[in-house]
Amino acid sequence: MNGKLEKLQEKHTSTLKPKGRQPTSYPRTINLTDIHFTDEEQKLLDLGLQYSMQKPTKTAWENLVIETARAIKLLDGKSQNPFRIIAAKKLKQLHNTNHHNVTHKRQLHVLKQINRKITNSIAMITRNDKGKTTVIVYTHDYNEKSTNSFPTIISALSPRIPPAMATEQFRSHYSNVTESLTGSKSNP
Repeated sequence: MNGKLEKLQEKHTSTLKPKGRQPTSYPRTINLTDIHFTDEEQKLLDLGLQYSMQKPTKTAWENLVIETARAIKLLDGKSQNPFRIIAAKKLKQLHNTNHHNVTHKRQLHVLKQINRKITNSIAMITRNDKGKTTVIVYTHDYNEKSTNSFPTIISALSPRIPPAMATEQFRSHYSNVTESLTGSKSNP
């Protein structure tokens, strides 16, 4: 009997071990600036740009209360009062637990710290071209790389336009767009 048990355990552990080459993981956040982030800030950044800090809004809470009241009204008259009492207790319990969510408050505080650091350093958080890697880069460097690479892309798509002409057209168009958006002239 023990032999069977040992064979089953050995077989089970061997199936849990991955075979072959392990997939390599990539860094979730690449910092191309001199900004230093704490471990807590880095963990929040590593969650990615699509991470949503879940906190029920006031309207979601109001909708829950209204839907509960509407469901109770559909019951017969005798059973409405006991269900009203039970629902009131559960809603009160939910309301009290959601207001003491320390994780959400801490994440908001850390997010404000990250925002302050990035704003003071004139940097930005953007997504990498491929994958879900978050990149932190200075705004000036980002604008410089985008204005330098865009004319090359245009000339590659349309070989009739020489790169110098595409660069000049792009710079004048970029200047016009920036001027119309901000109301002031800018030099790319």
